[in-house]
Amino acid sequence: MPAQTINHTINRRRKLDMATAAKKLQKAQANVTPMPTGTVKLGRETFPAPATLVELVRKGRDIKMMMDELKAELDTVNAAILAEVPRWMDGVGTLHIITEGVDCTVTLRDAVAIENVGTLRELLGDRFPDLVKEKVNFTPEAKLVAIATDGDHPLARDVASCLRIQEAKASVSYKAA
Repeated sequence: MPAQTINHTINRRRKLDMATAAKKLQKAQANVTPMPTGTVKLGRETFPAPATLVELVRKGRDIKMMMDELKAELDTVNAAILAEVPRWMDGVGTLHIITEGVDCTVTLRDAVAIENVGTLRELLGDRFPDLVKEKVNFTPEAKLVAIATDGDHPLARDVASCLRIQEAKASVSYKAA
């Protein structure tokens, strides 16, 4: 076989191999999902976000969405648990439901708030600092609540009119038993 024919055959095979390789590359590129792009904004400046950061943000978003869905489901379960609590609890307190290594704690608590600080301060006089804990808001001490609920105390009715009993707050928590 003459050298020219051999060279022609080799070149032809190379072209076929290259054409086949190009088709394979196009097919592979068509199947590749482009990497998501993102930007980083800092004040008024915008920069392209690195692919690793974009991927982390996407992963964080997906996890957050799952957590939100689970939170809604947990709230539904906790509400059902709270609906069962009156069987065992009447009023404030703590209830433990223990099963399979889990301690589910249900806590009900009342809160008493001071509604009219000025009147209460006048009524109590020098006893005000002793009976009221002052913060940004005023919180009655247990001794003050006792005065308001003692029918025999001369200030009971007036002190009670200065207080507001807030609706009992309930919480459900879980830990290993």
